[in-house]
Parts: sequence; C-alpha cells; structure tokens
Amino acid sequence: MQHFYFDHNATTPVAPEVLEQVVACLGQVYGNASSIHHYGQAAKQRLEAARRQVAALVHADEREIVFTGGGTEADNMAILGVARSSGRAQRHAITSSIEHPAVLMTVKQLQREGVEATAVRVGGSGIVNPDDVRRALRPETVLISIMHANNETGAVQPVEEIARIAREAGVPFGAAAELAGNLLAADAERIAGLRDRLEAAVLERIPGSGINGSRWNRLPNTSNLYFDGVDGEAMTIALDLRGFAVSTGAACSSGAIAPSHVLTAMGLPDARARASMRFSLGRGTTAAQVDALAEAIGASVAHLRRISVNA
Repeated sequence: MQHFYFDHNATTPVAPEVLEQVVACLGQVYGNASSIHHYGQAAKQRLEAARRQVAALVHADEREIVFTGGGTEADNMAILGVARSSGRAQRHAITSSIEHPAVLMTVKQLQREGVEATAVRVGGSGIVNPDDVRRALRPETVLISIMHANNETGAVQPVEEIARIAREAGVPFGAAAELAGNLLAADAERIAGLRDRLEAAVLERIPGSGINGSRWNRLPNTSNLYFDGVDGEAMTIALDLRGFAVSTGAACSSGAIAPSHVLTAMGLPDARARASMRFSLGRGTTAAQVDALAEAIGASVAHLRRISVNA
C-alpha cells in the first residue's frame, strides 16, 4: 500500500538539497566552530554562511540571528529573555488565545514569576483583532507575542498592524514569522490550488462537513475541516490505515483528551472541535494524491458514521 503525507504543519520532509548539505557537514565538516584549527574554522565558515542566509531571508542583521535546537527552545528564549530582562518591578505580557502550546506554556511560567498576562480572544475566523491588542496595552507591558500564522487553521494574523501598535508603545513584538523566499511564491500558488481542490471535492461529497476559520486569510497549504458525527482521532487512524498521514491539530497535542484549544477559542463547540481534522500540504504533494485523499476521506467518514449509528 502506498503512503501519502498530509501533515506538513507538524514537520515536513527534508528537501534533497538540504539533506545533501547536512550529510556533507556530518561527514566532512565536523569541527567545533569555536576551535581555531582548520577543522574548526571550516565549521565556522559554514555556520556564518548559514547565519547570513537566514538574515537576508528575514531582512535582519546577521548579528541578530541566533540558532536554537528547535521552535520550542526559540519561543522560550525569546519570551522569557525579553520579559526577564525588562528590569521593571511590574511586568505585563500580551499574547492570544490561539498560540502554540510552546508559547502558552512559557507565558504560564512568566505568570508563576509574577508577570501578568492577557490573552486576546479571536472570533470564528481565528484572526486576532489588532484593536484588542491596543486595548490590552498597559504602561507595564513588556512583550507582545502573536504568531504570524496559526499552525492548526492556517489563519494569517495581521502582524504588520500589530507591529505598528507595538512600535508606537515601545513594546517588543516576539512574532513567530512564517518565512518565505522567492522560490516559495510559485509553490504557494500551486499548493493553494491543491488545497482548494481538496476542499471542493470533500465539501461536495460529504454532507455535514465544512471549513473551520477564514477561507481567505490563511496559509496556502493548510485546510482545517470538520466532519459532524465523526471523532477526529478515529478519523486519523482510519486514514492512516488507508495510507494517508493527517492530524487533528498540533503535533504537540497528539493524544490530548481535550479538544483543540485553538478551535474552542474560535467558538466551536467541543463536539465539532473533536470532529475536526487538519490537512497540511507540501512541495511534494500532487493532484493525484489530493484526489486519492478526498476519496479516502469520503469512505472513512461514511464508515465511521455507520459504526456510530449502529453502536
């Protein structure tokens, strides 16, 4: 049986050209970048070249680029670092109710340290209202942390406007930016077309299904759909048995008993949140795979609904 990957928002396959560089470094450039000998200097050259490339991508100074072990570590470093170094006796942080657990748990740590926190709410679109951020500002606010794009629904947040609000107030803004280079522009258009193809096929084929969040202001690769009367975890297993890797939400929340905090924050009742699935496409996704997935979704939903009725 063939297997197809539709969980790119959890993690995505390494591009062949990246894998080639990683293997080369592991086998040939293994020195400590802090060493002054030949091996160390070769490693340092590779490291600094990577730092320049990232800086150019996000229009930053290369001295502002810090490499970490992963996204959670980066969130912790940015949020805890900014808040703890503020030097103020009273501190306040602003975030949103739909942030990744890596951010929400870090903010909870700040609260244990005496920092007050405000989580601005979102509506059914899953998008933060910048005016809510402005209203949440206080004289003691030391940090605003709002994700650029939601990992579950793909909803793109108005970070440019929020950044202006933060700049006017003199408050750092820890935006988790979704980065895109020139190569990704063409990919985005193609992938968005495949996402729309998937949604059209599913919504036409399956009654009691729909799209969670904004249809327009979202990432091109992400589709969050609900199937009334179907348990999301059961659906994940059913599709996996048919060769399709999908998820019910954030990978960090896999196996969680509670429904997605993102979807409930958007106003979805628990039953519908539990009946929701995230399909995230990538560069390797094809139209044939999308069509096969749509067919598998239809068959799986029908099967699970029959089981539910007969139970």
